[in-house]
Amino acid sequence: MPNQIEILKLRILICFLEMSQESCTVTNLSKTLVEEKYAVSRAMMALEKEGLLDRSEVRHPALTPAGSDAAKKYAERMDIAMNHL
Repeated sequence: MPNQIEILKLRILICFLEMSQESCTVTNLSKTLVEEKYAVSRAMMALEKEGLLDRSEVRHPALTPAGSDAAKKYAERMDIAMNHL
């Protein structure tokens, strides 16, 4: 079973798909996901190291093309799982 940071990273990727880029800040994501800011920040740093997130614009990070593909893949899997429930 994946650990908490892996689950949080997936949730952050999906938020980047569904939210505007301006609202995808550590503060807004922590409020949306009901997580501590430090946990969101660490997860975002991990996503950056994996090449899925570009944080060169610190206040408004964005998904890389690989990050966008991964987010779409996980969002599709979530939709499929939700439709089966």
